[in-house]
Amino acid sequence: MRTGGAKWNVGFLSESDGFTSKYKEKLGTYSYGYSNQVLTLSGPILGSNRIRTFLASQRRVRDSDPVYWEGFDFQSLVDTGNRGGRVHWKDPDGDGPEAAMPDTLKNLSLQPGNIDHTGRTALDFNGTLLFDYNPIQLRVTGLYTTEDREFNPAPIRNMLNEARLPESGRTSGLLNVKGTHILSPSMFYELNFSLYNQDREIYDPVFGDNFIVYDDSVAAARADAAFTRFSSQGSVPEAYDLAGFPFHRPGTPTYYVDGDSRFSFYGKEKDSYWGLAGSVTKQTQVHQFKAGFDLQKWTSRRFQFFSNNIRSAIQSRYPQLDAVFTDYYAGKIAEDDLLDALIAKAESIKEKDKGTIEDLKAMIRNTSRGDFYGYDEFGREQENSGLEGPRQPTLAAGFIQDKIEYRDLVINAGLRWTTSTSTAGASRIRRRRCSMTIGTPSTSIRCRRPVPSANSARAWASPSRFRT
Repeated sequence: MRTGGAKWNVGFLSESDGFTSKYKEKLGTYSYGYSNQVLTLSGPILGSNRIRTFLASQRRVRDSDPVYWEGFDFQSLVDTGNRGGRVHWKDPDGDGPEAAMPDTLKNLSLQPGNIDHTGRTALDFNGTLLFDYNPIQLRVTGLYTTEDREFNPAPIRNMLNEARLPESGRTSGLLNVKGTHILSPSMFYELNFSLYNQDREIYDPVFGDNFIVYDDSVAAARADAAFTRFSSQGSVPEAYDLAGFPFHRPGTPTYYVDGDSRFSFYGKEKDSYWGLAGSVTKQTQVHQFKAGFDLQKWTSRRFQFFSNNIRSAIQSRYPQLDAVFTDYYAGKIAEDDLLDALIAKAESIKEKDKGTIEDLKAMIRNTSRGDFYGYDEFGREQENSGLEGPRQPTLAAGFIQDKIEYRDLVINAGLRWTTSTSTAGASRIRRRRCSMTIGTPSTSIRCRRPVPSANSARAWASPSRFRT
């Protein structure tokens, strides 16, 4: 990381591809909403060169994926109903489904050049504060990033349904304190302490983290009058069939991975660690010896929820729990309090198979394909030590190296030992590795010998994490 100099300096950079408006071709290409600005500040604090700082911020924006993209324009397309869309056809005379009028789209138009709902925006901040009191130097470094992203993996299928396309938010931060003590002109040691945290969330933008109403027909109808009405509670809209191609109706829940599946996904993850590292360096006329260690203690949590028929299952199986939703529809329970009210009601029911808390947990597991650790079935953090407790791996390493400089020859030689331990329920998984490196700065030979443990053949036990 950079540090400030003896004088204050200010720097600013801005760049963009905004040479044309959205959907408009110019110079044989399009603008994809790319924009980047960087601001830097550095200099002494309180007029003293002993205390200096460097601050930087960056804003990164991209409004759409930079891919080749042609538009189209079709007129008077009629839904064949072959994909189940007949349930949404209008029956003005009440003569039954067979007499209903097929849905007709007078115009189906997609603009060229830019794919909607594929943007991302990120803000980065970093700063360094240096206390230089020879022979002791203290450096404090902070990093912070926040990023918002939009998903649209099937842009043609979802061109009428952008309001419920998934989005994500991520934040991460790192704090590092590094101390250096110069013992002599040829010897010094360093100590590092660090804290790291990352949070990420993928959600339906209409309902955010209130995943319990992702497939609720009343909640969807209230959210936007333009959404297609569900045919029944928990039955999400069926797709149009236009000239043999599927198009999702407005208000259809959509999966962030493929864009085809008609359900919403909610996921969140949290990673953090504290770390301690140190090294000592000794310089001689020919050799530079360095030895040190690195230790990190991690905590990781994951939660995944697929809104797949859970609302209809509650309505059909557990009337007492369904009554909580009735109170929500009547305005007696706020949307943000709905899940807590549902849990409280389930905890008050004592008769098995009538909607107890265990019944509700089992339903969420079975209907939502819930996959989690470090959280319970409702997305609340938990600290138990079972298979669904947080993963808490410990990573440690020790090393010794020698940089040999003799005339025009430079040789790097070193030995490094690493170990990692993770707990997964009653199992304790341990991996060790010892590696040796010998070579010049441009070439090297590495020898690695893994040291197996009783559980080395088993992977770290953890459910699959979602990817973006």
